[in-house]
Amino acid sequence: MKELEAFKNDKSELFETDDSADLEELHLRIKHQEIVESQYTRIRNEEMWRIWIDLIYPWLEEEAMTQGLHVILDVDDEKLTGKITISGDRFFINNLYCDAKNYLEVMVHYANDFWISDENGLFVVEVLFDLYDKEKTSDKTQEIEKAKQDFNSFRLQHGKKVRFKFNP
Repeated sequence: MKELEAFKNDKSELFETDDSADLEELHLRIKHQEIVESQYTRIRNEEMWRIWIDLIYPWLEEEAMTQGLHVILDVDDEKLTGKITISGDRFFINNLYCDAKNYLEVMVHYANDFWISDENGLFVVEVLFDLYDKEKTSDKTQEIEKAKQDFNSFRLQHGKKVRFKFNP
């Protein structure tokens, strides 16, 4: 019995974390990413806009009418990002009367991320995409290196390995 109690105590110590240290580590990661991103300006990419807004979305609206789907387009004009959500009972992607397979291939090719889920018995496809190019407007190499050093020294102070390398 004593061995079992000792094992339980050892096990709980293994999984104990310092929430404030984890939060601080997250803040340091965010700070690094913000510095990296602040070097760039987002410029509207007309080709991506044409592909997503002028081609894919209108096609999805047409498919929604013929297949009984619900399609939502959400574009953030400030961040130049977008999201398309498709939901319904079923989605036919390969039959004689529709070219869904080709459009889905284009969507996946140009998407930053996508996922398929099931909500309340309906399938849901969400696709995230960018409508911008980045143009470097400043060089913050020294600030980025300092943020990396801060992050790595914080991890060392908390007994963690410096195993995460930042690649801006």
